Amino acid sequence: MRSILVTFLALIIAGGGALAAEKGSESPGRTGAQNYYVDATDMSQVPRLVRKILVRAVAAAGRGEHAEAIVELQEHLQDHPDQDHYLVRYHLARSHDALEQYEPARQQYARAVEMEPRLAAAWFGLGHVHYTLKDYAASGAAFLKSFRASSDPQPETLYFAAAGFMLAGDQEAAAPLLQELCGGSWGTPRHDWYAQLASCAIALERRELAGPVIADYLASDPGSDEAWFLDYQFHVGFEEYREAAEALTIVGFLRELTPREERTLGDLYTMVDVPYLASHEYRQAMRGEAAAEDYERLVSALVAAHDLDAALAAIEEGLATDPTPRLWSLMGDVHYLRQDHAAAAEAFQQVAALDPENGRARLMVGYCHIELGNRGLAIQNLVAAAKHDDQSELARRLLQRARKMSSDT
Repeated sequence: MRSILVTFLALIIAGGGALAAEKGSESPGRTGAQNYYVDATDMSQVPRLVRKILVRAVAAAGRGEHAEAIVELQEHLQDHPDQDHYLVRYHLARSHDALEQYEPARQQYARAVEMEPRLAAAWFGLGHVHYTLKDYAASGAAFLKSFRASSDPQPETLYFAAAGFMLAGDQEAAAPLLQELCGGSWGTPRHDWYAQLASCAIALERRELAGPVIADYLASDPGSDEAWFLDYQFHVGFEEYREAAEALTIVGFLRELTPREERTLGDLYTMVDVPYLASHEYRQAMRGEAAAEDYERLVSALVAAHDLDAALAAIEEGLATDPTPRLWSLMGDVHYLRQDHAAAAEAFQQVAALDPENGRARLMVGYCHIELGNRGLAIQNLVAAAKHDDQSELARRLLQRARKMSSDT
């Protein structure tokens, strides 16, 4: 049960292990650096020849003629090696980037920041190219340097840095950046920042990294179903199932839960031993179409809640839809609990017919016939059950009891 919930959490939080940046909701784009000042630039200090070639190259790039811009800049570097400049490298990188020539772009961005480490836009471009080439650790490091170097730092860049580190599996590096974002220093924190911080804390098994921050998030917006849903995910990640059930229940007050969420809430109530509430959630999850597995969950909860009449009604409903061996077995169990051994034997016989390898079904048929005084049928089924390794020991003991019976009654 725990693995199902943790897998569901992983699917909701990371998407089979993917971050929001990987999914594209805030993916660093090729043009993202346009939002940043080339804050290390003072054109009055740029040599005249360099200014001249930059004007032509930028004009060509502005017309979408990036190949022409590359030729202009490369010829300048070849003809005037003493007139190399970080802006030449930066614009050369941008044109390669625009043409999706990522390896040359990476090389030129790297050369630009080597020549001028304060060039935030070049760091941003380098982060984007590393990200595109799936070098996530380098991407995170470059975005972080862009953020720290910028004269107008944007929180999205810090988030891109954290996302790169997380994709690289370095949650230790990502966590403090996400804490910085969620602390409010860079504006109102966004939900995905909180979500990724929670993911870091779960991966590192360090509750304190995100617990207080999520509590503040809830306190700041107690009517947010997104905040409560994140609280539920966080508690599941730390196996705090009672708190997770409470949070998901509150989500249900704020918006309608999906059938999958209702089923998950039922699982949580089952895990914290509240079967009546679990049965209610399982029934809610079955609105519309329901599979045999849904009925099996519902019946198990109703049996645990000692509502055997409701359990039998649910089994009959499920059998009419899909008569699986598991449902027939539950039917047998419920009749056995009601001490209706004849009905139980009939149900377990159905299980044996549908699943001949089910040793327990044969064992239960034999045991029910002992209770009914049917010596011959008891021995016949217990002999069959003894052939199954998982039932052989108990079947042999019951056979001894059956053989002592005088005759069928």
